[in-house]
Amino acid sequence: MVQNKEEIKLKTILYIRVSTLDQNTDRQEEELVQWARQQGITDYDIISEKVSGSVPARDRALAQVFTKKNVDLLVVKELDR
Repeated sequence: MVQNKEEIKLKTILYIRVSTLDQNTDRQEEELVQWARQQGITDYDIISEKVSGSVPARDRALAQVFTKKNVDLLVVKELDR
């Protein structure tokens, strides 16, 4: 994404989701934070949810962010999130 390691000034969200309450989000968070740092992204917010895929997207925390904040970059571990 970034050729040099200059700090990126984008409103960045790292989005983490698991489907059940007993699943852990730690692995996803570690990988996304590591990726962001490798890209020079040092200022980011993390949204972590434990919510089933059957819950409509508009009813999830991520949807609320997009209606309230200006987001430049959304980073997810897997596209099915």
